Amino acid sequence: MERRCFFIINDAIIFDPNKCSLSNVNTQDEINLPATAGCILAVLLESNGGAVDRNSIIDSVLERFSFDLSNNTLNQYISLLRKSFKNIGVEENVILTIPKVGFYISENITISKQSYDDSHLQEDVVEKVERKRSIPLFRILISLVVVIVIIEMFAVAFKDTYSITDYPLVKSGKIDTCDLYLSENLNEIGLAKSQIEAAEISKKHLPCVPGANFIYDVNSMHYLLGEGQRYLSRCIKSSNDETYAICSEVLLYD
Repeated sequence: MERRCFFIINDAIIFDPNKCSLSNVNTQDEINLPATAGCILAVLLESNGGAVDRNSIIDSVLERFSFDLSNNTLNQYISLLRKSFKNIGVEENVILTIPKVGFYISENITISKQSYDDSHLQEDVVEKVERKRSIPLFRILISLVVVIVIIEMFAVAFKDTYSITDYPLVKSGKIDTCDLYLSENLNEIGLAKSQIEAAEISKKHLPCVPGANFIYDVNSMHYLLGEGQRYLSRCIKSSNDETYAICSEVLLYD
């Protein structure tokens, strides 16, 4: 069975390369990163604290996405990653710059790479992460700020001009007459369960309407530990079929 990996940062933040997400173990909040940003972060974390030159990062993005990243765009993604770490509760600067060379993970940041397979999600992750929850690493005020930021990000993620291609989805069935889409990773590891959960949320909170599609996803904490955030969006495409004209969302906390 295929092994999946994730990184534990400062004993509190999980980076899941498969979902390109940062999750706070203590608050169960999550930030979803753009795929390119996730690829850049994975390259830096895999370096084990060593410096990674700009060309190596650009080549990794090119190999994975066939996208020729410019130095200016790379800087923008690095800035986005730094802000994401701040928003999820890491006060220290995680990614440091070597002028005209590249980037590296600060030596003050602890990194632990772990792996699991789908049949042992609960045992593997609970054993390695659950014990960290008793350590109060962040103040309550920071946690509240993170919650507000996450809620705002979910709202922005499905704003009127949201591009369908920005979020890789797989058509995974129907809820009544509406097509149901799941994130690529969720479609692979939990198709049947996700279909049932999405249908239940739709029945209680967000019924199918003509011309709409459903998008269902969960944060990493939910599928790793069985608890966390789930959300279902009901979206209607715009006339050009490239963006969603309007979306309604339901966000649930387990």
